Amino acid sequence: DVFGTPVTPSLASNGEWTFDNSGATGTMEIEIKEVDLAAGGTLNFLNVDIVISGDVDLGVLEDGLNIDAASTLEVAEGGKLTLTVEQVDALQTAGVILYGEGTVCVTGESGENGATATDGIDTDFSNLQTATVDLSGVSLSSLDSDGAVGISVSGAASDDMGTDLV
Repeated sequence: DVFGTPVTPSLASNGEWTFDNSGATGTMEIEIKEVDLAAGGTLNFLNVDIVISGDVDLGVLEDGLNIDAASTLEVAEGGKLTLTVEQVDALQTAGVILYGEGTVCVTGESGENGATATDGIDTDFSNLQTATVDLSGVSLSSLDSDGAVGISVSGAASDDMGTDLV
């Protein structure tokens, strides 16, 4: 907000934003409605409750998105969050669950690296527990040896308070 006029924040390609609530006694909630992000920028969340309420593409950041396990990531009703397969993998590894009544769209390639053929799961999307998970932007990696995208999606059963989503 600049003199009463809403302004969309912009993260430059060489910029870095860090929201750090580590060691604090209270909580920090960041709502993202709209943001202008450039490839090469870095966005860090440490012990932050993140709420996506607009159409937000964090995929442009690629490996510049860092969310720790102490953070939460909610996609609110009407919100849409776009991430890459690699970002979903990193969030899964970090133990970050995405939840809420919104939509997560995933883009990029899924598949094993070609070194070892597997008929198993190439990408585990079980941390995507929003009302809608859109995988239409996921394609098969050219290095995949079994010719199929093996994915796992659990889906949302309840919100962070344990309330069933219907």
